[in-house]
Amino acid sequence: MTKLPAAPPPLEALIGTSRATIPDLLDARARRSPRHPFVVQGESIWSYAGALEEAEHFSGWALRRGVASDSTRRIASFLPNRPEAMWAWFGSLLAGATY
Repeated sequence: MTKLPAAPPPLEALIGTSRATIPDLLDARARRSPRHPFVVQGESIWSYAGALEEAEHFSGWALRRGVASDSTRRIASFLPNRPEAMWAWFGSLLAGATY
């Protein structure tokens, strides 16, 4: 029988406040438990730190293309339900854009 992971800590225990953005949560979890599995797809496993790294990579890509400029703060994609779609979503938010 597979043992389920422990429930995550309450929001206030994790980041010190009852309000946070999604990037705040990902960053806090990556700092608290960097090697803990976050996404599993087939044989591939991404930790919280790995997920944050992927999101930061996408964010950097978007920022280099001017996504955070005053006129363009939106990112749209046509990605299938795969981890890459989450990295794009999280990365968009890290770049200050709407996904």
